[in-house]
Amino acid sequence: MNEKEKGLRYTTTVDLDVAGMYAEERCKHCSGRGILSTQVSSGGTIRKDKAVEHRVDYCSCVRKNVRKYG
Repeated sequence: MNEKEKGLRYTTTVDLDVAGMYAEERCKHCSGRGILSTQVSSGGTIRKDKAVEHRVDYCSCVRKNVRKYG
């Protein structure tokens, strides 16, 4: 095991109802969906022989509205 594999890993759930409720319709980043979906590889580039991790996170418009409206 190398140093990166020893680090702390955790996951959180993304509630699509919350994302849709707090998303802004005119957001340029998420197009009004409230979630951002990215694919990340361990080496920085996506290659056929490397595993790809799929990440889903709230958009910044959702985070801002949750702080603002509770």
